[in-house]
Amino acid sequence: MIPSYSAYISRYLLPRKERRQPNPGEQHFVAISLLPRLFALHGIVPDYVNPDGGKAVLGDVVYYRDYAHHFGIEIKIEKLLFTVGEFNNGIVSQNRNRRPDRFLGVHRLGIVLLSWSEFRKLYFKTVRKVCGAKAVKTLTTGIEKDYGPAPSIGSLWTFVPEANRYPAIDPVLRKPCRETERRFIEGLRVATCALEQKVDGARWVAARAALIALQHRNRGCENSTSGICAGF
Repeated sequence: MIPSYSAYISRYLLPRKERRQPNPGEQHFVAISLLPRLFALHGIVPDYVNPDGGKAVLGDVVYYRDYAHHFGIEIKIEKLLFTVGEFNNGIVSQNRNRRPDRFLGVHRLGIVLLSWSEFRKLYFKTVRKVCGAKAVKTLTTGIEKDYGPAPSIGSLWTFVPEANRYPAIDPVLRKPCRETERRFIEGLRVATCALEQKVDGARWVAARAALIALQHRNRGCENSTSGICAGF
């Protein structure tokens, strides 16, 4: 597992002029960075991970309970790119039952973690500031094809409260990197506290033990010259 979100950003979200290959997408971040952390926190396997749009599932990491939606996290990397269904249901519609529960955005600046209602308000502000009048109109009328207005997460960043921003730290700066990772893990735990209900105790203990073991391994990496080793 990538030891910290800063290490992930440093390794995979390179500036365009430095790229030698395409940056990976949401599925990559979810699989190798987010899911291990969520499982370590709650010991629960999600019911859906990056489902295709035809399933009408609310989010990229989604948990069901009693055969119904319980909790969903929408993940975006670099740009706020929403499909027709995501945009019309999650942004335009007033029906709260058709929205994910949390938004997590990943950018070279860092990570943004918001409730969906908070994100929706800030998305409106971002579109109004950086997109044209036609794009602003779609915030109330919706779209019929393609994608909604797609400002960068960097543009959204300026509107996000400091408490919901987790800046990317150079992994070489080991102590600050560990501190920001701890803060992110705590923020993720609070943001996903709805998952703490009815968790099997033995699985949760095992998952926490795995997270603690990772922390110890990362501390052992501090003498390494590899920036990826600098984690918690």
